[in-house]
Amino acid sequence: MDAYNHPDDRRVRVSVEASDFTAEGLVHLPGIRLSDVMNDKNPFLILVNVVILHKIPGSAEHRPTQYEMLLIRKGEIKYLIPLDDDAPRNSNRTYRPEIDAVR
Repeated sequence: MDAYNHPDDRRVRVSVEASDFTAEGLVHLPGIRLSDVMNDKNPFLILVNVVILHKIPGSAEHRPTQYEMLLIRKGEIKYLIPLDDDAPRNSNRTYRPEIDAVR
């Protein structure tokens, strides 16, 4: 069995808020928890099948744009919310870098 075919592999749909956009996409979890991905040494979070909602200056509206993949620097994330109902209870929380980095 290789790293890409782990029996516990799954993808979790998340919503990510950054400084000037919100993104919704899938995070690959190769047999680990979402919190493990957020706390690993990789400075980027990889999302696939992404919809980005760009904030329109001077408006409460957002302009949606679809992308196959988005790499977002973890330090730019204001918060992350798992959206899948089947996400494990221990990873079904908001990730807040400014708080979790202190722990």
